[in-house]
Amino acid sequence: MYLTSGTLATYLLDRATVEPGLILSGDYQVVEAGRRNRNFKVYLKDGDGLFVKQAPMAMAEVHETLNREAIFHALVANRPAFAPLSGMCFSMRDYDRSRGTLTLELAATGRSLNEFLAQAGPDHPQVAQQLAQHLVTLHSATAAILADTDSTAHFPHRQPWVLHLPRNAETIMPAASAGQTGLVAQIRANPLLIQLLDTVAAEWRLNTFNHGDLKWENIVIVANTGEGAEADFTVKLVDWELCDIGDAGWDVGCIVAGYLQRLSLTATGAAKTPGLAWFAAEPDLITQETDSARRALAAFWHGYASAFGVLDGPHADLARQRVMRFAAVRLVLSAFEMAAAASAEAPHVTGLMQAAAAIFADPDRAGRNTLLPEIAA
Repeated sequence: MYLTSGTLATYLLDRATVEPGLILSGDYQVVEAGRRNRNFKVYLKDGDGLFVKQAPMAMAEVHETLNREAIFHALVANRPAFAPLSGMCFSMRDYDRSRGTLTLELAATGRSLNEFLAQAGPDHPQVAQQLAQHLVTLHSATAAILADTDSTAHFPHRQPWVLHLPRNAETIMPAASAGQTGLVAQIRANPLLIQLLDTVAAEWRLNTFNHGDLKWENIVIVANTGEGAEADFTVKLVDWELCDIGDAGWDVGCIVAGYLQRLSLTATGAAKTPGLAWFAAEPDLITQETDSARRALAAFWHGYASAFGVLDGPHADLARQRVMRFAAVRLVLSAFEMAAAASAEAPHVTGLMQAAAAIFADPDRAGRNTLLPEIAA
């Protein structure tokens, strides 16, 4: 069954996911929110809702990742090792494997982090702190999760595909756009970027359970409207299709890369020094918004690193450098995603590539200028 806004109500009734009375009373509204899947937001009464996504029938790899996300949510609901993760994600309401359709709960007050920051202005330290706590919880659950071998057998234990672009791009992305093809050519012509990807691939360890795709679109801010709430909002992580057993540095690096992209948008000298503007501390690059993003990033690192004993001490420098290398790889991946609808020569694409190369050339300097805890004070 191919879902549309018109057929969705019939489908949800057939799956017993909604009560007939809600639809008949008018307490039912559908908004299409498509990306690579067919996505629908269903708003019900009293702020309740559903998020329904259906994988395209012709895309086997999307069915595989959607099934992986459904397995993840089932494990969170039923396996003790995964139970600590329940607070950071929405619960699953239904999974229809035969139709490639997953239904999750939806908060009517939820907004992506991009939308939240566009409206809220400067980066909010509470967001950074909650993100840090989520990753602390996620990575602290690793020992119990890895010991649950029946559960971990469902995951592919696979490195991010971006690490293998220089050698296998045509196999990984046979339908790449012209912009993406041009970007691959740039990577292959840049020994520093090839070395970056090879270095991270070589140091990759299967040491934790990862979300796998922590970009701003997959971070949702839910307003807390009830009395007595400890915070104004709650941070949720969505779209767990790429969750896997992997390296803890990847999730952390993805968050760092997201903040670096924020820095690039607010640094006044970005056009003048496109590679350095992402992490440099030069005074002429600092604006009020840039300083806010740097403080939020430092608050995130302070919260995460202090929990694992790498905020200071003998391992602090190596931890920062490693995270910056992973963040640089995430910037390359972000550039590749942007190049799907843009030229490889577009400024926002080339800026990502230049930043990745500059960070890898001096990860110690990059880490000190963005992750040092005193910035968060």
